[in-house]
Amino acid sequence: MKKIWIILSSILAIIVLVVGFMQWQESTKYTMVPRTFTVQTTEIPDAYKDMVPSIIESNIKAKLAAMTFDAATPHVVTKDGAQVLEVTVPKGITNGRILEAVNQPLDFAIMIEVPKAEAELILSETDETGYNSTGIVTEHVEWVEYGDGPENKAAMRIVLSEAGQELLKNVYEQHEDKQIGIIMRNRLVAKLLVKSSNFDKDIRIFGIPDRSIAQLVADDMITSRYVTFSQ
Repeated sequence: MKKIWIILSSILAIIVLVVGFMQWQESTKYTMVPRTFTVQTTEIPDAYKDMVPSIIESNIKAKLAAMTFDAATPHVVTKDGAQVLEVTVPKGITNGRILEAVNQPLDFAIMIEVPKAEAELILSETDETGYNSTGIVTEHVEWVEYGDGPENKAAMRIVLSEAGQELLKNVYEQHEDKQIGIIMRNRLVAKLLVKSSNFDKDIRIFGIPDRSIAQLVADDMITSRYVTFSQ
């Protein structure tokens, strides 16, 4: 799927906008203490299970860095047959605050752009258009990959389940020449023009300025899709 462009600020917000947390300045002044959280995963396809621990570590490190805890190094280990997340953070930070930061639902949807008067979702009152549901939501995201794309930029592939692929096929059959919006956490991340000749069973996003941004977003989507943390 070509003719996609990335709204960079929205992509970055997926990672760094963590439910309005206050920034902790000069966090190295605080006593660092170890914390342990239980890792709970659901429905991960067998082909991807071995990749998840390292993705969790990368994602949690990015989220803690967004809270200025740059020294934090998360590790996923197995204890008594269960996976746990071990991380060191400033002493004054409560477990509840950490859990609120890392337990961010994916809240993903693929939607059709429509006139504002017909829209189910309006992202901004200044927009002239809004979006209606296609039925493709978080549960249809099976996996997310990133890599190199054309013109020395990065790319992402959102792998959909069989049910999601069928819904996407219907979108391409019924909405020729309309715009699809990819919405995550109530933000427009990318748009593409529906052309039946370009149909692909997965969602492909090109033109991402930097590979590290693609990794941040992919890691966050996978962790948010499949993983929750608890005390």
